[in-house]
Amino acid sequence: MHPENAAGRLHPIYIVLDVSQSMWKAWRGQGPHTNGGSPSEAFMSLIPNTLMALTGSPMMQAVAWVSVLAFSDRPQVLQPIRSLAEAPVIAEPRRGVQSDYDAILRFLLLRFRQDARVMTAQQRSSRPVVVGYPRVLFITDGAPFVGAGYQYPQRWQDARDRLVAGPSHALLATIGLPGSCEPVLWRLATGDDRGEKNAFLAHSVPDPDGLAATLVASIEEERSRPDARSALLRTPAGMRRIRRSVGLRRAGA
Repeated sequence: MHPENAAGRLHPIYIVLDVSQSMWKAWRGQGPHTNGGSPSEAFMSLIPNTLMALTGSPMMQAVAWVSVLAFSDRPQVLQPIRSLAEAPVIAEPRRGVQSDYDAILRFLLLRFRQDARVMTAQQRSSRPVVVGYPRVLFITDGAPFVGAGYQYPQRWQDARDRLVAGPSHALLATIGLPGSCEPVLWRLATGDDRGEKNAFLAHSVPDPDGLAATLVASIEEERSRPDARSALLRTPAGMRRIRRSVGLRRAGA
C-alpha cells in the first residue's frame, strides 16, 4: 500500500482483558498507574487512560476504531467497536472463574468480520474504505483453565492460528504482569516463531502514554509501508519483551 492510498484505510484495535478467577487475586503492584487490588482492576483503570492518550493523535482520531472485550467462562463485550473520535463507553466486566482461550479467540475472529462491516457502513467518506488488519492487545496471566483442568495449547492453537492468518492477519500482542506464565504469552503472540514476538511482561501496570505510543507507531507504519504486517510492535515503555528461549523451554505449556 502506498502512502497516498492510506486515506481511506481504517484500523480496528481490540483490547481483551482476562477476568478469570486468577486475575482477581490481590496483587501488590508498583507504579503511578496502579490502583492496588487485583490485576483485572488495575488494567480496567489503564484501558480508558490508554484510549484518552490515543486521542492525542489527530491521525488516530480519524482512522482508529476500538472495541474492549473481556473473557473468563465466556466472552463479554465491554465496548462494541466505535470510532476513537467518539467518547468511550466501557462497561464493567463480570467476574468469572475459568479462562477459556479457545472461546475468546474464536469470538474475536467472528467479531472482526462483523465489525469490519460496521466500520465500512458507518464511515462517511467519498473514498473507498478499506479495513486494515486488527491489532489485539491480549491482557492475561497466561493460565487458561476450563472445567476441571488446564487448557493446553493444543485446544486453543487452531483458533489462534486462524485469527492471525489471512484474510484477517491479526497482530496479536500479549501483556502480562510479573508472575504470568511467560511461555504461554510467547506462544500466543504473533511474530517470528524462531525469533522475537509481540509478547510483553510489564514491570508494573503499564504507562498508558507508552502503550498508546506503541499503537500509534504501529499504525503509522502500516499506513506508510506495504509490508508492515510482518513488523513487530515496539516494546512499550515499562515493559520487556519475552524472549524466544523462554518460550521454547516450555513450548508445551
